[in-house]
Amino acid sequence: MKTPKLMKIVGDLLSPNDPALVEKTLARINEQDRWNDLFSTKLIELLDNGDLMKSEIRERMRTIESVTQTANQSILEAKGLLNQAIGQLATARALETDAERKHLNAVLLCRAVVRNSAFAVAASWIATIWMAWFTLRPTAPLWAACAISIVLLVAAVLFQRAMAHPA
Repeated sequence: MKTPKLMKIVGDLLSPNDPALVEKTLARINEQDRWNDLFSTKLIELLDNGDLMKSEIRERMRTIESVTQTANQSILEAKGLLNQAIGQLATARALETDAERKHLNAVLLCRAVVRNSAFAVAASWIATIWMAWFTLRPTAPLWAACAISIVLLVAAVLFQRAMAHPA
């Protein structure tokens, strides 16, 4: 029975019979509890901050995604407008080319009309001169009617050449 006696001795040695030891032990337990509470509080604050940061990051990601989608949509719209403008420019160039061709045709037609009208006016004046000569034949010489007719004919030819070679 020596073993139970030995246990009692060891138990008495290890048991908190000393009030200073009990006080130190309780102070250490209180200090440990205070540190545990502080650690728990800080851990909860960090977790809350982490959750807040996660929600802020999610919100920013949603904003970035929205901005990206808006930018992509704007780019697509700009490309569409650019393609439309290019198409309109090609149409405008075709219309410009057609207008230039029509203008050139109108200028050529106008010149032809002016040239032909110059011959018509010259022929009309020549006919008037000869009609006057037939009327005034006894007093007007034949050479005067011929000379005036030749001058009018030369003037019409020179006018036609001037119109054929624009300055």
